[in-house]
Amino acid sequence: MKVEEKIKEKEWTKTEKQKAINILRSAQYKKTPLIRFLDIAVYWAALIIAILGNFLVSVVIVPLLIVLKGFALYFILFFVGLSFGMLIYTVVRMIEAIDPQKNFIAGLFIVSLAVINIYIITGLTNKLELQMGITSNIHEPILVSIFYALGYIIPYMFFLIKEQLTQRKTLNTQYQ
Repeated sequence: MKVEEKIKEKEWTKTEKQKAINILRSAQYKKTPLIRFLDIAVYWAALIIAILGNFLVSVVIVPLLIVLKGFALYFILFFVGLSFGMLIYTVVRMIEAIDPQKNFIAGLFIVSLAVINIYIITGLTNKLELQMGITSNIHEPILVSIFYALGYIIPYMFFLIKEQLTQRKTLNTQYQ
């Protein structure tokens, strides 16, 4: 929930609420150049960490792709995606705290990169298995990517729905 929405929920007068919101908005424009630079540095550091984390996860799942198949593989990939999705969602929320406009773009970029990365790793793992003489465990990269992506985006969708329900509740209480 945004800070402005939390302020609107307070039992203050309209004038007090508006004054608090105006103070918060003006604070963004009064940041020193150093603070603005640090905001940008934190944003890029978080984005780079998320990208590196995606690559690390893809390397870690290579043994899973070689050993597992069928339901067990998809189940584990779903939960690996879910776990990493929760971690990335936290990073994206941190980015949102710095600059709300970059939240959606960063989230979309990170998710797209993760799905593409898993697709490529699955294809490379299939080639590795063929070179090792393992022909019974070839995986469809699209299917593997879909299961990983489903787990990956569930935390974001869960918190998005939760936020929407909270906003509706806030609107309902304001007009009663």
